[in-house]
Amino acid sequence: MQVQTSYYRTAYGWTGLSLIEMGNNQVLRIITEKRQNEHGLASCATCHTRENGVLRFRFGNCGNGDYCETLAVSQPPRITEARVSSQHEWVLENLQTILARVEQFYQHQATQGA
Repeated sequence: MQVQTSYYRTAYGWTGLSLIEMGNNQVLRIITEKRQNEHGLASCATCHTRENGVLRFRFGNCGNGDYCETLAVSQPPRITEARVSSQHEWVLENLQTILARVEQFYQHQATQGA
């Protein structure tokens, strides 16, 4: 399993991004960044399918879309590179648990015929 992590600054502030190749053209994307519509710092995971070099995400309801989960939310007084890095690394420490939840999500989806 290959994990690529980068930290960079956007117009909204610092961002931590990790891409984890899961096989079968699936990529787990974990991102830590300032919440756009609310205050605070959020770390979220989404699972995408790589098609022709592009990551595709299926939105859905009732369990028929791709995996998406908010993993951590904090309210630091300032969202600095150090805060983003610290929260992102903390989330990545739980990568095996996250991968197990992703697998369970798709197994459940398969048994439901979604």
